[in-house]
Amino acid sequence: MKQNPKAVPVTALLAQWFGGDQSVFDNLYAELKPELLDLARKAVAHQRRDATLGATALLDETVLRLLARPSGDEYTVDNRKHFLHLVAKIMHAA
Repeated sequence: MKQNPKAVPVTALLAQWFGGDQSVFDNLYAELKPELLDLARKAVAHQRRDATLGATALLDETVLRLLARPSGDEYTVDNRKHFLHLVAKIMHAA
């Protein structure tokens, strides 16, 4: 089975970031930003009409929550799909 060429770098970045290397988050975010923004738009579309967060603000809030996770947090993700699922859960909890 042929592997998606984009999946390898993201998987490596995720492993490094969840392994404690905070310096890779900017690269990870840059690589995934279009998908993350799409998730935020979908989450906002399902919010109540009186919700105050737009897609960009929701994404910013989600990034802050991701970055604020406790160091030594033992939760990890296996791949891009798993990470996007985690982000979607955080967005829906916001």
